[in-house]
Amino acid sequence: YEQPTMFENCKVLSPNYRVRWTLREEENKIDIGLEAVTGIQNYMAFGWANPNSLSGYMLHADVTVSGFTEEGMPFAGDYYISDYSECSVDENDVARGVCPDSLYSGSDSVNNTHLVYGHRKDGVSFVRYQRPLKANDPKADVPVNHTANATVIWALGRIKPPDYLRPYSLPQNHGGPRFEAYGYLSLNVSEKVNDCAGPLDAEDKEDQELVIANANTPLVVTSGPAVHYPNPPNPSKVLYINKKEAPLLRVERGVTVKFSVQAGHDVAFYMTSDAL
Repeated sequence: YEQPTMFENCKVLSPNYRVRWTLREEENKIDIGLEAVTGIQNYMAFGWANPNSLSGYMLHADVTVSGFTEEGMPFAGDYYISDYSECSVDENDVARGVCPDSLYSGSDSVNNTHLVYGHRKDGVSFVRYQRPLKANDPKADVPVNHTANATVIWALGRIKPPDYLRPYSLPQNHGGPRFEAYGYLSLNVSEKVNDCAGPLDAEDKEDQELVIANANTPLVVTSGPAVHYPNPPNPSKVLYINKKEAPLLRVERGVTVKFSVQAGHDVAFYMTSDAL
């Protein structure tokens, strides 16, 4: 029996992001594990650049976007980058941006990324998935030549969860500096690699960006300095809930939530269902 977290190879992508893989040449498959110190509401993306690209490797790349749903369940989906933008569909049903393969073809059958396993522990996300080496979607898939060097791309960033109008996850621009939030490198998956020394360690072992409301315990709202707040207009002070900076709040429908607002008289407090 093979543990879902065990792989034959491991490559460091950044100080907080790793890719693991096991090649299954006879089965025309490759098992991939993505592991990162990142927020629970963030995605981990990894994939192959178009072999004809000489620069701007993310454009026209075949990537897997993985992470965790609002319910805490792991997911992994097959995406194609047709433009450096959030996925959108025009009046002619033409998809553009970082979109699931199914939006380009109109069929779910082209999603050839198969989720195997995922967990989140101590501030570290881990997702294992499987994909074929040879592509079966000529529009959006890049075949993996397992004996040759190929350019792979990766990114970490925020993601909008599915909703009624758009029942698919929407990766946002990774932002951040190159080789920390995104990057690319040359990789030959048939070569043995293991440069991952020790486990990833998050400074904050809890999910800093998520607060789960409890009907019996008031949520304490205070204000404090904006240390990690990523969104415009980048204020100097933000709201803290239960000592967590500008978190996402998870509530259960029908459950009354109480707030103890201790942020002062000059601070506005409002809630929205839009994570971004």
